Amino acid sequence: MKLMFVGAGAVGGYFGGRLVQSGHDVSFLVRANRAGQIERDGLRISSPLGDYRTTPQFHLLDGIDPDTDVAIFSCKAYDLGRVVDELTDRLPAGCLILPLLNGLKHYQFLDGVFGAERVLGGLCHIGATLTDDGEILHSNTLQFFAYGPRSEGQRQACSALDADIGRASFSPKLSSDIMWDAWEKYAMLAAYAGVTCLMNGAIGEILALPGGLDILLEAFDETSRVAALSGYAPRARFRDETIATFSDVRSRGTSSMLRDMRKGRRVEADHILGDMVHRAAAMSVRAPILRAAYAAVKRYELAARETAAATCNR
Repeated sequence: MKLMFVGAGAVGGYFGGRLVQSGHDVSFLVRANRAGQIERDGLRISSPLGDYRTTPQFHLLDGIDPDTDVAIFSCKAYDLGRVVDELTDRLPAGCLILPLLNGLKHYQFLDGVFGAERVLGGLCHIGATLTDDGEILHSNTLQFFAYGPRSEGQRQACSALDADIGRASFSPKLSSDIMWDAWEKYAMLAAYAGVTCLMNGAIGEILALPGGLDILLEAFDETSRVAALSGYAPRARFRDETIATFSDVRSRGTSSMLRDMRKGRRVEADHILGDMVHRAAAMSVRAPILRAAYAAVKRYELAARETAAATCNR
């Protein structure tokens, strides 16, 4: 199958690069500045699982292959609207959409633009960042990538995708219940990102504080109640794994949202925290920790806008 990653940042660049390394037919849709980096330095991955450097197929909007089978969206949520506006009339009519974005809010948007029958379910877990000079830094050994049908009519296409990439080096997974998997990830991520941003610290640092573990577990309880009322209660094994992650006193783990805040970058506050807070309110679920975390991140966004405005007015 012909696969096109929309973006070659930390997520798309890592998984797309590993697929290229495994010999798959992959291209990257990138902007001019990223195209220049790749042309000059290649696509570079630095990872505990092995470094990799290649010059893959890459192109701008006018270079999309008309035979592309699957477009894999790996952009940040705040860029999704602009990306979709640019792609709507350029993607082949039969091209499927596989989103790897955080949260769930994007599904309603993508369904409305492309039709639900074309939008597969997808998710990933990875600790990776893109440096200013274009290198992808993979910080640990986590590299989970899953896809699956959201409706019966998508099963054949997902099986074909799995037959093509299922043996790649990072062991992609065809999920039998991708939306349950997505809800579990969302419940964990909203709590993880929310508390690390609220406390401005890694998991181990938070656990060293009075009540730190209670705050982490209460946040996860808030998100789990929302998931359960939505029909996707986190399963026992996932709950146990999440509690273990949140209880690791040696962990230096932080959320990508906190890392972006520390670098003064844009964040996915509304897509991850805001959407969960709004869902909780609609279901009459008390979520004081999530609401505090969302307010804290929105305060960061406001301060960033104020700083930008002041700089422009000098």
